[in-house]
Amino acid sequence: MKSDVYLREIFFKLLSFDSESFKEKQLAEIIASELSTIGFDVFFDPVPASEGNNTVNLRAIYRSGEKAILFSAHLDTVVSTAGLKIDVEGNIVRSSGNTILGADDKAGIAAILAGSKSAIERGFLPVSIEILLTSAEEKGLWGARFVKKEDLISRYGFVLDGEGSVGTMVLSAPFHEKIEARFKGKAAHAGVNAKDGRSAIVAMSKAIGTVKTGYIEEGLTANIGIVSGGTAMNIVPEEAYYIGEVRSEDEKRLNDTIEKYRTACQKACKETGVEFSFKQERLYDGYRFSKNDEMVKNAMKVFESLKIKPTLVKTMGGSDANILNAKGFKVINIGIGCGNPHTKEEWADLRELERAARFVEKMIFRASEFI
Repeated sequence: MKSDVYLREIFFKLLSFDSESFKEKQLAEIIASELSTIGFDVFFDPVPASEGNNTVNLRAIYRSGEKAILFSAHLDTVVSTAGLKIDVEGNIVRSSGNTILGADDKAGIAAILAGSKSAIERGFLPVSIEILLTSAEEKGLWGARFVKKEDLISRYGFVLDGEGSVGTMVLSAPFHEKIEARFKGKAAHAGVNAKDGRSAIVAMSKAIGTVKTGYIEEGLTANIGIVSGGTAMNIVPEEAYYIGEVRSEDEKRLNDTIEKYRTACQKACKETGVEFSFKQERLYDGYRFSKNDEMVKNAMKVFESLKIKPTLVKTMGGSDANILNAKGFKVINIGIGCGNPHTKEEWADLRELERAARFVEKMIFRASEFI
């Protein structure tokens, strides 16, 4: 099919441009040129970045009525793909092993471009098509944080950035909070006057050791990922700290678990004579859709019309869908049929990519059923 030829061409073209986080502007400009050729109005929105200013969010709209359907993906790759060499075996596309492939999320972008182009060529669109491509998603969903709801006319849509085969719909994603505890004791010579010291590391260890980490229960995890303290082996450590995270499908369980960490610090410091400070930071809110939601049911019907079995899943990871849902949009993350992201073994299946593009095309013509 003509549309499949374009899909493959644009996918390989996107892969040829390096777009590491905060360095996506060149790729955004290439995509903007493609979208303009198709008939979209294109806009660049600046995104503040501590790692330079070579980054933007890209918005585009093809106007065909007051209502619009949104498709979103992210421009950046987790690390650089400079020097990428591509191996193709049948329908499987891989890096030769010198870098990651970058299908996360250039496969999603390619499917959006190809599906939108095909729909426009069919004509008589029932709704407008809106596209949002964010920057620095791999750096804590950074670009999505600066999306302004009032800049977009759409309120319903899909993020093409999910794991799993096409047909996978992520109906639930967690709340995610960063926690940080800092401990301050009293330094002393570890041999000469150890009894005068109060070890910040001992207090920290006690605090960590009394709270469960890892998998706690279904839909609830916690992790202490960074610990640090002390200056020399013969000095009772005056300072120590840990940084961790808590994820939960349920906000109350999230807050209850964080409070357990805070209480553990308080108890450990009381026992050891050490002071502490504790802070937490919301990284993103969770979201949850019912399988009976009208948008979900219509997406399932589109997949079924393509002879694709819908798979409804939940995840303990985050995506731009978390940020956009918190901003008042209604978006679902869907699978794009790629594997081993963030590794040099990353791969993409061109057949899955074609299915994703057809989903985009068909969803455009069905969107008026739930918008």
